[in-house]
Amino acid sequence: MKAAYGILTRRASSHFRSTRCFILPPTQHTIQVRETGGPDKLQLTQSPLPELSPRHVLIKNAFSGVNFHDTYTRSGLYPRALPLISGCEGSGVVIAQAQASGGDNQLVGKRVAYFSEGSYAEYTMVDENMVCPIPDEVGLDTAAALFVQGLTAHYLVNSSFKLTKDHTCLVHAAAGGTGRLVCLLAKQAGARVIATVGSASKIDQVREYSDHALLLPEEMRGGGTKYDVDKMASEIRSLTPRGEGCDVVYDGVGFDTSNLSMAVTRPRGLVVFFGNASGAPRDISPLALAAAGSLHVTRPILNDYIRTPSEMRSRANEIWTLAPKIDRIFPLSEAVNAHQYLESRGTRGKVLLDCSLPIDESRDISASANQEIADTPVTKDRSLVHTAIDCDGVCTLTMSDPKTLNSLSDEMLTALKSELIALKYNSAARVIVLAGAGRAFCPGHNLKQMHAKRNDSSHAKELFALCSEVMLLISDLPQPVIARVHGIATAAGCQLVATCDLAVAGESARFATSGINLDFFCTTPGVALGRSVSKKHAMELLMTGKTIDAKKAAEIGLVNNVVPDDELESETLTLAKSIAEKSAYSLALGKRAFYRHLSMPLNEAYSYAGEEMATNFEHADAAEGIGAFVEKRPRHQK
Repeated sequence: MKAAYGILTRRASSHFRSTRCFILPPTQHTIQVRETGGPDKLQLTQSPLPELSPRHVLIKNAFSGVNFHDTYTRSGLYPRALPLISGCEGSGVVIAQAQASGGDNQLVGKRVAYFSEGSYAEYTMVDENMVCPIPDEVGLDTAAALFVQGLTAHYLVNSSFKLTKDHTCLVHAAAGGTGRLVCLLAKQAGARVIATVGSASKIDQVREYSDHALLLPEEMRGGGTKYDVDKMASEIRSLTPRGEGCDVVYDGVGFDTSNLSMAVTRPRGLVVFFGNASGAPRDISPLALAAAGSLHVTRPILNDYIRTPSEMRSRANEIWTLAPKIDRIFPLSEAVNAHQYLESRGTRGKVLLDCSLPIDESRDISASANQEIADTPVTKDRSLVHTAIDCDGVCTLTMSDPKTLNSLSDEMLTALKSELIALKYNSAARVIVLAGAGRAFCPGHNLKQMHAKRNDSSHAKELFALCSEVMLLISDLPQPVIARVHGIATAAGCQLVATCDLAVAGESARFATSGINLDFFCTTPGVALGRSVSKKHAMELLMTGKTIDAKKAAEIGLVNNVVPDDELESETLTLAKSIAEKSAYSLALGKRAFYRHLSMPLNEAYSYAGEEMATNFEHADAAEGIGAFVEKRPRHQK
């Protein structure tokens, strides 16, 4: 079978533009399931590229969506022939198309999303009828996050049950990817939306797109007793017109919520079981449906609602304007971690795999990563820090406690530590931008909290030890860390800036180590400050407690650049992208060597640096970079 080929020469920020000269490799990395079971059954393997079949296209994947469907095929709940390549949706660029196809022969070079098995791979062959071109304004990460869940939400709200302004619906797991989109489409239809979540930290998020947001109590795990179900059902029914119950319930949770879903549906209403996050729904007899008010129950699947290409593309055209919430992006090689995270039921949106990142098969991080993450306390409030990784590998880690100006409370430091350790082992994050939400970067420790715990003799020592751990983590990360500073950065907030590898400040930013003004010397901030600026500049800040502006901070070397406030985000992103393009291996080696040789005598420093440079020279990235320079040719993609 002859094929039309196109080429990708580089990975663009969100559009993955292609040219017309692509050389296909003989093999690719895939995530395979050889036997059913837990997440550990996902195996990174080298596989041959698929042979292009008639009416099919070959897609170079950018992202693959991670769905509960994938966990069902992995566990054996959905039987499949083994071995199989996991995954059922993705986005990327068409690089080959069978010429004998009777369909659209102009797909080569187009950015597409698709619904098809085998997306946990660098390349996937897909039936051309299951491929949908992506509008120019939609990024590949957004497309992968939106496609299957968006199509699912669309048929649930428009076809399983046609919602209108006269209806009340209940949506379980409303903070998850599909649940959130169902709520958004239901609100667009004018329906009254009651939403449930399994974690108190998700309530505020869900209130933004529902009429009522309710927390399912812990007792509901496992389905709860009849008393638990009746109590929760009574609360939900009280929110419906005349207390009759919901016209339709959208249940993607399954076992834990199936009894509740039946109990809150009005007579002749509909329960839609569309997922099994907690296990398959309980068996329901026809007599039980009659006793509950002549209820209707359906268990739909997406395939039956996109039976033709026109139906799929028609639905897709109505979802591209939705804004999916991307929770986390894992590299393809960390699919095991992605499944563990999804099945923890702690997600706040879509989980993706980045299929375009280079894979170092010699790197075995599973044991050390899992142990370090396991040893880290999990913050009770994950909303204190937000992480977003874009298509270029730039990770923005935002401290989000604007009411305290992002002060370094016990909880904030614990959250930062947990997230930094996770990022340490996340190769999707090539550069980290540390930022603050609201009016300021960070004012330092939460003095109100410290004062309230003054009688706890151990609190201060534990607090400053935890703060030091966070600062050391930033230095130990393999990724470069850039502070994006606006508003104030004082005391331990100034310490954060000094600890980061680079810093960009807005013109209105102000810096100080102001503890001495309260007769409380900033001793630990002095550690970072003394290693970032000259001794005399550091001592002046520490001993006077005075505030300096961004221009002065740049003059003494505390920040790299000062930019207009309205350009701070874009200028920081430009700097981060310019670094993210470089070899991750060489950057990690160079950062580690830089901080280590600072504490060495000069002769020892040169000896150590020489050994590290020789090691770098022998690495494949350096061989390619130097080879391309000497041979006057373009570099191959890293």
